[in-house]
Amino acid sequence: MLLDATTRSIKIKVDAAAATNESPVVVEYADLTTSGFAPGASTTVTNGSTYVTAVAAPAASTQRQVKEISVYNLDTIAHTFTVIYDDNGTQRILIVATLPVGYTLQYLQRSGWKIVAVNDSVDKIFISVVAPSGVGLTTNIGKTVTSIPLVAGDWLVFFMASFNGDATTVLTNRGVSISLVDNTVSDTSDPSRRTNWANTDGTGLVFAGGFSDLSVGPHRLNLSAATTVYGAVFAGFSVGAANCCGTLLGLRI
Repeated sequence: MLLDATTRSIKIKVDAAAATNESPVVVEYADLTTSGFAPGASTTVTNGSTYVTAVAAPAASTQRQVKEISVYNLDTIAHTFTVIYDDNGTQRILIVATLPVGYTLQYLQRSGWKIVAVNDSVDKIFISVVAPSGVGLTTNIGKTVTSIPLVAGDWLVFFMASFNGDATTVLTNRGVSISLVDNTVSDTSDPSRRTNWANTDGTGLVFAGGFSDLSVGPHRLNLSAATTVYGAVFAGFSVGAANCCGTLLGLRI
């Protein structure tokens, strides 16, 4: 986003006065002139339904390149924020976004606008990986390989499992599941959350130290409350031991 005149700026307002706290605004930019490049930053706070300047107009003969804008809803209620490009009094809306308490409206030069949830690293994406040594399996018994705690919301979940065993272990069937119950490969009411329940591999697969992979998803989960989601597996085998490692991925949408 570029401000290339002394009459151009970016402003922001809220739909109503704050119940408790106005929202902080943080900006990073770079000023470009014929003689060089100068990074800069500025901060302000919202003023209810009155526009405040988030990014001021540049000086004469200067182009101001906006790198980042961050607006955090610090109030105790949700608010709708409006961001405009003010071109010498002509106002162009850039975005209108409603932020729950604790959420952030963020603009990044390379990716544009997005809403960042509370504890974004957990709320938006979560990955759990079990190393190749895996967890030990008991034949024909469901076992959780890994799990992820997801907050309420809409999620896409994917699970990939790798079965392995001794050189003499014979695998006769296997199943993987995105489960809401620990150590359970069931979810028979929703087949999209399981793959190859009791899959028969001919007369049996001899591991010989190798791996046999199976995956399920992505599956959409709409969670009304914080929930632990399990990557669970099932395997029927004989002669030797069997283990399973896996990766469980949750992406909020």
